[in-house]
Amino acid sequence: MDARLGSFITLYVFPSGRRTFALKQTLKVAETDGLSSLATHLRNAIAHETSVRNLEVSWRAQESSKTPNADELRAADVELDAALSSFDAQFTASRATADASARLKLDALKLKVFPDGLNGIVAAPWDVARVEVQRILDLLETPEARELADSLRLETYKTVLRSRLAKFNALRPQTSPQRIENRDVEAAQARGQSLLLATVAMILGLHPTDDARDVQARTRLLWPIIEQQEQLAAAYKGRGGPSDVDPDSGVIVTPA
Repeated sequence: MDARLGSFITLYVFPSGRRTFALKQTLKVAETDGLSSLATHLRNAIAHETSVRNLEVSWRAQESSKTPNADELRAADVELDAALSSFDAQFTASRATADASARLKLDALKLKVFPDGLNGIVAAPWDVARVEVQRILDLLETPEARELADSLRLETYKTVLRSRLAKFNALRPQTSPQRIENRDVEAAQARGQSLLLATVAMILGLHPTDDARDVQARTRLLWPIIEQQEQLAAAYKGRGGPSDVDPDSGVIVTPA
């Protein structure tokens, strides 16, 4: 037998606003009646609902935000590869007109710039390639590179590489906020519903009999939850959806 609360207490799944409004109304009664343990539980449940709504807002914003256009990203990658290929060709052109001493310096620098050859960078995954391009830009600031600045047209290539790397990075940021998955929102909602069921269980435990005094006290504490349950039942009966309410006023709100 399933001993979870949902097997013994039958409630519709309340949207977060309805849960919060009901919990806040019940908290007022619990504080008036001096039920400290129940009041502490209710405050914790209300705090959780605040985090649920914040999570939902963040998730909706994430889902509606513009993601980098794949075609734009590929075009930026092609431009970056073209700049690297042109720079690689410049080494060959410079070497053809250099003296023996300069050729040795050009060969040594090229080996550092392209340790695995040009293809080692242009064929690498995007996130590896951009790290490599930044490494090249840093290398071109060294004294041994500046010594060959005129021959290699370094200032021109540094400007082009910086510009194209910046464009690529803008389309594919290196860091981004942790993605919120739909299952994260569902888990937070499920936890909120569980805390609502626990509220009902605690109230039943405080007033467990059908004596008039227990029934009266139980009704006062449970009425805010019963009211939301009845409103949802009416909505479903009329083939409506599970509308939500403002967590402070209880007024029905239009879904975002």
